Amino acid sequence: MATGDVLAGPVVEAADLTRVYRSATGETYALRGVDLALLPGSLTVVAGPSGSGKSSLLTLLSARERPSAGELRVLGSDVAGASAALLRRLRHRRIGYVPQRASTGLFPHLTATAHVRQVASWRRDRHADVDAVLDAVGLAARGGHRPATMSGGEQQRLAVGWPWSPGRRWSSPTSPPPSSTTATPTGCSTRSPPPPTRAARWS
Repeated sequence: MATGDVLAGPVVEAADLTRVYRSATGETYALRGVDLALLPGSLTVVAGPSGSGKSSLLTLLSARERPSAGELRVLGSDVAGASAALLRRLRHRRIGYVPQRASTGLFPHLTATAHVRQVASWRRDRHADVDAVLDAVGLAARGGHRPATMSGGEQQRLAVGWPWSPGRRWSSPTSPPPSSTTATPTGCSTRSPPPPTRAARWS
């Protein structure tokens, strides 16, 4: 799928999605029977108590892991059945993932401007509007600063901003805006989400 392609249907589709972690002491179900459909342009917040599977769900939806059972399609790709090489290309070119601690996903030696340029370079995008990306997350005046000289909030915005550079179909940040749709491990809801939360934006 080319960078500029527009999806006609859901960006993410999951049916009976299950994630099981196995260890010497037994099996732990992080997710069980999740059904989900997310449309282009939507903003979804995953809300629930600690240990309810929020991070596990976003890890699957960003094609960083395969489900233990069930069906999962992300940007038209079957995550369970796709080759490792295809999933790497999907993550590399189409998906932005922001870790819970934003600083762990940033390069300490790169300025904010260089972060966005690096993403553009990985995607072979010679026409990326770096200034527009930084301005969109309120960092227009901080382009020359490295993560160590930024506040925690600025680091978070940079981590959210550089996956949103042109061509990324969706990103998975951990600090959502105050009003959005929520999704739980058993389905979707429109209630205001309680903390803690994870958020994902599909474009």
